[in-house]
Amino acid sequence: MDMEQERRADEMAKEDKEDKPKQLDFAQARTTGVDPGEAAAGEHRVGPRFEQLREIMARLRSDTGCPWDREQTHESLRRYVLEEAYEVAEAIDQVHSEPGKLQEELGDLLLQVLFHAQLAQEEGLFDLADVADTLRRKLIRRHPHVFGPHAGGVKDAEAVARQWDKIKRQERSSAETAQGKVASQAEFADLSAQLPALVRATQVMRRAAEYGFTWRNVEEGLAKVREEVAELEEVICKQAGGVTAEPGAEKDDRDLVDRDRNNSDGNTSSRGVVSGGDRDWKSSSTVDSSERFADELGDLLIAVANLARLGGVDPEWALHRAVDKFIRRFVGMEKLAASQGQQLDTANLPQQLRWWQEAKQRLS
Repeated sequence: MDMEQERRADEMAKEDKEDKPKQLDFAQARTTGVDPGEAAAGEHRVGPRFEQLREIMARLRSDTGCPWDREQTHESLRRYVLEEAYEVAEAIDQVHSEPGKLQEELGDLLLQVLFHAQLAQEEGLFDLADVADTLRRKLIRRHPHVFGPHAGGVKDAEAVARQWDKIKRQERSSAETAQGKVASQAEFADLSAQLPALVRATQVMRRAAEYGFTWRNVEEGLAKVREEVAELEEVICKQAGGVTAEPGAEKDDRDLVDRDRNNSDGNTSSRGVVSGGDRDWKSSSTVDSSERFADELGDLLIAVANLARLGGVDPEWALHRAVDKFIRRFVGMEKLAASQGQQLDTANLPQQLRWWQEAKQRLS
């Protein structure tokens, strides 16, 4: 951050010093039942409210606070950070129909930030002000087109994203002598291994693309997917000891129904599970073949994630949509079975697939 950016950052921080929130009266809250933050907040300012939240969190952790809150550690709270983040993501999908839900879930996620900052303050590591200041400086540093001496130089979102990534790379390699771009594990060091696998795969592919290591378009990405499918089919064929379909051959649910109807060699159970399927794979697989299957399946998933990136689609979002669609159709199958006086779990596969096709048509 240069001197000009530092000066602008310090000017923006002065507003925080001007906010003088009233001390929360917890004693009054106990006797009157009135939220102590309501009167203290006064005008709609963020600064005072954050200070009140900090005070509440400190009080909960104090000797006279909440026993559960006092027992928590960074490690014990880890699961809640993940849970709240996912609940925020779910609320985002419903923001236009239930905006209040997103407001509430963002608050729950903010609680985790406050909690960890309070724990860190007690341990002498950092406090909430340090967290805010670190973020403030990062936002200014990563937006030189807004806060820098050449503000306004970047106009479109794609250019901003490229600039952001460039600054991140500079930050990651600030201790090294730059002599051209050399891809190394350090390039991916700041990508959390705890990210959902599809998200992590997409981020890795995006960074690899910054070095020019990428397919040029969706068509080339799709060709790579077909290649990985063929390699997976080869593994499955060798494991099952049979003949696999030609790479790229397409089948739909009706093909499965026909195959089940016409199969007369005794390899089909009453539920329609054919020989070489899930049960036989598990019972006959070796460690090597299982690992090979996992390896090839992983390669296919990465190729699919990369195809989504090339097509401008978030694969995590696309998969969530597909799962939701599957659930709707499956529930539709259950309703169709019930309407015919049958139960889904006792019907054979051909009947289930007929209900599936009907559910698809009704819900399309």
